Amino acid sequence: MRKKFLIRVLVGIVAFISIAVVSVFLFHEFFNFTSSNSAIYVLRGRYGGIEIKRDLLLEEADRLIFMLDANCVFNFLMRSLAIAKREPILELSWDSEVGVGGVKQFRSDGSMLSL
Repeated sequence: MRKKFLIRVLVGIVAFISIAVVSVFLFHEFFNFTSSNSAIYVLRGRYGGIEIKRDLLLEEADRLIFMLDANCVFNFLMRSLAIAKREPILELSWDSEVGVGGVKQFRSDGSMLSL
């Protein structure tokens, strides 16, 4: 009985991790999410209803209902990838419309430099 329970728990953990990795990959490839901009904001609409946005401006903060932040998941996966490859990974994110961006380097020792 205890062995079956342990196997079910392990299978559940592996399934959860697999789903998380696949979803991160899909969000990265299809929606251009990176470790710097992987958040979704749900706002009250200006004229009713709701709005779903990827960027939250300061003047919109009072309309915020919910935020789904996956930065920690992306950072963990990028760090793990850099450790596995034994070489640093450089990530550049730039929004040309707003003129804002950042640089992250995931190092092979597990540390991260963020500018």
